[in-house]
Amino acid sequence: MIFIERINVINEVITLQEASEILNCSDSTLRRQVLKGNFKEGEYRKAKGTILFYKAVIEEIKSKKQHSKNK
Repeated sequence: MIFIERINVINEVITLQEASEILNCSDSTLRRQVLKGNFKEGEYRKAKGTILFYKAVIEEIKSKKQHSKNK
């Protein structure tokens, strides 16, 4: 059971590169947004120079972007 739970947690986190692909923006743009403080604590995490995001946060941003384009 513990192994399955760990896999589920791993699937909830994505790298900066994966997030930029989902949002259709460059890595550097997304990195700048993190450095400017546009992401709240808990929406991302820095681990030894790597920025990780919760996939749900990125999917929500993507959804809002698409919704605003359709107006």
